[in-house]
Amino acid sequence: MEKKALITIKNQDGKQSDNVQIIKHKNKISYQETTGTSVLFDLDSLELIRDNKQIYMELNFSVKNASIYIKELGKTLELEIEVKKVEVTENRVILEYKISDDLYEYKLEME
Repeated sequence: MEKKALITIKNQDGKQSDNVQIIKHKNKISYQETTGTSVLFDLDSLELIRDNKQIYMELNFSVKNASIYIKELGKTLELEIEVKKVEVTENRVILEYKISDDLYEYKLEME
């Protein structure tokens, strides 16, 4: 099922918003950002995957870890996530978390 959504990512450097067309299928949400980043969010496992030309990133909020592969360097960073808030409803996902003392908020709001 396709829907329109507003994606917002906030961190200490600012806020980035993007209007996207999402596909929701079997508790998985996928979309392409205007920057070219492909995103998949699994509502069951609470795993967020972001993939673009520079990085491949897996953030797993149920086991509280992150794996970030930097493509140009061929290196992977494994980090812990400090989960502050997880809110998943029928039309909204809010994730607040810290990685290395940096606070992030990811928000997906579906029409």
